[in-house]
Amino acid sequence: MKPFLKKCLLGAVSCAALSACSSMKTPENIEPVALGDGYQAQYRALASSGDETPFLQSAGMNTTACLPEIGGARDVAFSKWNGPALNDLLGEKLSRNDMVQITIDGDEVLSGSYVVSRDGDLKLPYLSPVPAQGRSTAEVERALADALVAAEFYSTNPRLAVRITDFASVAVGVVGAVFEPHAVEIGGVQGDAMDTGRQQALGASTEGRNLSAALRAAGGVRPDADLSAVELHRQGRVFRMDLRGVFDGTDPTDIMMLTGDRIVVKSRQCFQDDLMRPSPISPPGVSMFLSN
Repeated sequence: MKPFLKKCLLGAVSCAALSACSSMKTPENIEPVALGDGYQAQYRALASSGDETPFLQSAGMNTTACLPEIGGARDVAFSKWNGPALNDLLGEKLSRNDMVQITIDGDEVLSGSYVVSRDGDLKLPYLSPVPAQGRSTAEVERALADALVAAEFYSTNPRLAVRITDFASVAVGVVGAVFEPHAVEIGGVQGDAMDTGRQQALGASTEGRNLSAALRAAGGVRPDADLSAVELHRQGRVFRMDLRGVFDGTDPTDIMMLTGDRIVVKSRQCFQDDLMRPSPISPPGVSMFLSN
């Protein structure tokens, strides 16, 4: 083949290839996002401000002096908790949709399994609703005994027992210095992971409804978080908690969340290197998403 014809042929092939590339359609989401079936990442140009402020602020945060810790230094007598009594938070607490077994001595009518209602009450036949949301089983036992006496079922407090047989999942709001602030649902157990032997036993327990689980579900605390005074808003009260011991392992105390709780993590407005390590409330891992 003559050199002139060879060059013309190669040029024609190149033009055809470039033409095919230029005619490609803009990629679309392959599967409907609304159904949660999948998502194809697409490029979107970020809007820049008039002063061309850089998007990455880590350099500025690294040179910024941290705001003082709200809880003070570790050796200050701030204690792990501040505000209302610590005893109000510790231990197992009932929440909406939890299941309990109530046993009243000699009473087969009222004894049985009950679920905490949406408004946080236990509703037994012939009795006024017994508040259960945020209460321990011992507190519910006392309230139930008083209700039975008030309804004239008994002249004195009867012998009875309230035992938790199943913990439901809870919905908790997490805002502030966490990577993914949003409402999270924690504590649920999938059917194929359920231990039927434990389900049949009298009593139940769970670590899936803890404060640390809620923080991990929200992406974990950011490096600018102020762990000295994390706030828990519950039923009109505000608890201020020092979680520095939870982070470094010196105080593993955790508390159980209730549906309707709200966690607020304040920011120190700086980058703290010591928070960039694994802990019960750190980000669970690094996810990388690639798209062609």
